[in-house]
Amino acid sequence: MNYDDPITCLKGIGEKTAALYEKLGIVTIGELMRYYPRSYERFEPPVTIRAAAVMDFAAVWVVICSYPTIKRVRNLSIINTKVRDEEGSELRVTWFQTTYLASVLRPGGWYVLRGKLSGNGKSRTLDQPQVYALDAYEQLQKSLQPVYALTAKITSKSISKAVAAAYDAGVKQKATIPEKVLSQYNLLPEDEAGYLMHFPKDEVQLTHARKTIAFGEFYHFLLGVNQMKKRLLQEKNHFALTRREEVTNLIKQLPYDLTGAQLRTIEEITQDMTGDHMMSRLLQGDVGSGKTIVAFLSMYQAALCHYQSALMAPTEVLASQHYLGFTELSERYHLNLSIVLLTGSMRTGQKKEALRQIREHDADIVIGMKYLYSNMPYSDVGNSTFD
Repeated sequence: MNYDDPITCLKGIGEKTAALYEKLGIVTIGELMRYYPRSYERFEPPVTIRAAAVMDFAAVWVVICSYPTIKRVRNLSIINTKVRDEEGSELRVTWFQTTYLASVLRPGGWYVLRGKLSGNGKSRTLDQPQVYALDAYEQLQKSLQPVYALTAKITSKSISKAVAAAYDAGVKQKATIPEKVLSQYNLLPEDEAGYLMHFPKDEVQLTHARKTIAFGEFYHFLLGVNQMKKRLLQEKNHFALTRREEVTNLIKQLPYDLTGAQLRTIEEITQDMTGDHMMSRLLQGDVGSGKTIVAFLSMYQAALCHYQSALMAPTEVLASQHYLGFTELSERYHLNLSIVLLTGSMRTGQKKEALRQIREHDADIVIGMKYLYSNMPYSDVGNSTFD
């Protein structure tokens, strides 16, 4: 059995179950092993009924006082019984649609009941609790139980069982991080970290495993970004941009002096935009550090070379603020730029007009929301170039 084999190779997973797993994005054994829990359930020590009275959720060790009764309300079966702890305090317990419990729970039997409490005072009720034998519950307290994102007819228990079956069959996660790097950052072997993500014995193991998995995700992300940058640096720049003196003149007219970092960044971007290869650049800076004016000057240069550019904001409010700021700059310095705002809340007529201006190249600069551009059908934009 191998990492890339379909999950149907695992015992108990047939074609119908595999179709359910596919809804979770799990097709291969490897994908199953890397389907990590979204959280973990921690089993707290049982408390007395008196202590549970002030809690919303609790586990209590109790004895069944009476045979459970079944009451049917339309299509709903309600099972009720009373329980008592060692101190003699009593509590009502209710289950729904679990009639088999009426024949399982016998007066005099001791159990750990774990669930949500509702009501007040004497009407306090433990609703739909899980039922455990004391020794079984004590075993659960010694580990963290994985909780997975699920789909219909798939449970966390079934996923955990399938993952355990894969490891029992000797399947190992692929090693993708060099041992030297793992040692340098005090990380676990990837296969061990993956196993402990599913079956941690305690918080220490879980923390160490999470650190390794998170490091691996960032490690591969940065490798991918670096490879993409190398490819872009080799790809020819098909946009014939040239340096324009108008940009330099505008910088001189601004009512404030640009910082050395801003001027250096503008020069580096200009070199990239007018160079032989595609630009791949990330501009970082604190709030108020001048990223927006750097973007505006770069987009102004693109407009002077008869290309369109787009500035994408995460919210409509920020998009509108950028639109007003860019428009003010254009009008104050007579730049003759056509700036278009495109947001989701615009009326249909306004949106159609904005799209027309983009499509027919009447717009030099387009400002809008990131999700709007990423979800926009290509036919709505036409052959506009967004740099």
